[in-house]
Amino acid sequence: MTEHPSWTTLSSRYVVNDEWLTLRADTVRTGEGHVLDPFYVAEHRDWVNCVVVDEDEHAVLVRQYRHGVGKHVLELVAGGVEPGETPEDAVRRELLEETGYTGGALFRTGVSYANPASQTNRVFSFLAVGGACRERQALEPGESLSVERAPLREVARDLVGGTGEREVLQSLHLASALLALAFVASSAHPAVASLRTSLTSS
Repeated sequence: MTEHPSWTTLSSRYVVNDEWLTLRADTVRTGEGHVLDPFYVAEHRDWVNCVVVDEDEHAVLVRQYRHGVGKHVLELVAGGVEPGETPEDAVRRELLEETGYTGGALFRTGVSYANPASQTNRVFSFLAVGGACRERQALEPGESLSVERAPLREVARDLVGGTGEREVLQSLHLASALLALAFVASSAHPAVASLRTSLTSS
């Protein structure tokens, strides 16, 4: 594999720097010697996405308003990693806040970059199995969401087929969902054995 030289940052300034958006304008020299000015980089906190399966083997999803597209869309439980948190801390907090879900087993199924071309953050993907939504939601200002439950097999079918009432269109959530399904298919852990049977039986 041919490895090209890294870019060199010649200068950097913040165009926007607040709690919700941090946008940096860099002047860079590429490995081939070209100068790009500006090259914009969005600094985000790491994120967590979680496929949630309750004690009845139903997937727990959230439908919430997303102003960027002006629609209510179906998503996984997800959120940012707060300062001082581990990804595991963050996903358990988000599970409780968004759905009231507690208990069960938690598995990290993968880690990826959100968009390495222009964003700094990573996405940690998880699978939560065997808990239940018994606590009250604790939604933040700006969160408008409802919890939806459906048999995992039906949700998996709609994800792979890209059709149906439970169509997830958020690309990073789709990636995390596919990582969770791959984990279920390959893991020998007893907590996912019945899920694997349910998903693979005819």
